Amino acid sequence: MAALTLFSFLTLALTYPLVTHLTTHVPGSATWAFDEYTFLWSAWWFKTAALDLHSSPLHTHLLFYPLGLDLILYTYNFFHAVLGLPLQLAGNVPLASNLMLWFATLLSGYGAFLLTRWLLRPTDKRQAAPLLPSAAGRADLRVWRQSGHLPGPRSLQHRQRAMAALCPALFSQGCAGRRPRRLARSRAGRPL
Repeated sequence: MAALTLFSFLTLALTYPLVTHLTTHVPGSATWAFDEYTFLWSAWWFKTAALDLHSSPLHTHLLFYPLGLDLILYTYNFFHAVLGLPLQLAGNVPLASNLMLWFATLLSGYGAFLLTRWLLRPTDKRQAAPLLPSAAGRADLRVWRQSGHLPGPRSLQHRQRAMAALCPALFSQGCAGRRPRRLARSRAGRPL
């Protein structure tokens, strides 16, 4: 619980100006061609297509009218659109987008904490587990805050949490007390 509190505080501190304008602003700047507004449009279009128009959110007639555009190859953040839908219905699009950004940032830090704690479990250094994600895991937010650009597709942060859950399961099977063998093999079929 202390780690979640620490990462909550870090998320709020590193995105500080955002907390004062939560329902009206999104992080970003004109320097990066307004990428953040595509995330807002994605969330808005998902809600509009699914709930208002009762159509597929993977096609729109609002772009390239009258032909429309298939959004199959568009950088859609379905995870954020689906989880942010109740927030969008209760508030507005910037509020839902900002809360989902905080949620992803908080859980990616917590996932890095869980992975670090699991990796340090054989040693006596488990108390240092919150420090590594705090320093290394927040470096991208520091760069993002200085440049005003949202870091890549935000759904990449969920892959970090998935790996944090998957690594203990992968490495603990058949490796109790011994080092895991390399899976790569040479051309002769011998382990490297």
